[in-house]
Amino acid sequence: KTAIPEGTYRIVLRESKTYKRLMPLLLGVPEFKNIVLRTGKTAEQSRGDILVGKASHQPSSVGGESWELNDARTTFNLLYHLIAEAIDHGEDVSMEVLSAKEWTYR
Repeated sequence: KTAIPEGTYRIVLRESKTYKRLMPLLLGVPEFKNIVLRTGKTAEQSRGDILVGKASHQPSSVGGESWELNDARTTFNLLYHLIAEAIDHGEDVSMEVLSAKEWTYR
């Protein structure tokens, strides 16, 4: 689930005051600013950012289901490297945000 409106957003690398390093930042997201791609395990940890990793289904201790991300650091490092390399070669980098109705977890 996401509160970010569907659309395609440009990604740049900018110095983050929060993370004290260059971070991938989405530009032009309506009603949002400083949305970064970063590591984390659960939606509760996102603080409005986009977390990266491998999704896995976890049984919930209170019944139902929940999702969490694994291998977040490895996934982030690979993604960061790909973004930085593309930008270094003068390419534009963007991300398409879709409704959860249009894709499935695997």
